[in-house]
Amino acid sequence: MNRTQIAVAATSLLLAIGGSSVTQIVAADTTPGTQYTIAQRERHPELRAALNNLRQARNHLLKGDHDFDGKRKEALEHTNEAIKELQEALAADRR
Repeated sequence: MNRTQIAVAATSLLLAIGGSSVTQIVAADTTPGTQYTIAQRERHPELRAALNNLRQARNHLLKGDHDFDGKRKEALEHTNEAIKELQEALAADRR
């Protein structure tokens, strides 16, 4: 399984278990009557939300008390790889 497939699989897993929906926080602009969302101002809010969810998933996996025949460790490795891929994607966009 290559890195992209791992990142997609991990993100899909999070979505399947109810994870990633970008919270739209409405903030008032200084211009009266104008509103915008943080998601509209921020670059790649979906990637950042996925990254945050993967970090939360990693924390849950680290706290687990049962290994499920090595599957928890394997999931942790895939999650770490997906986090690394998203970090690299965001860094590449800044170049």
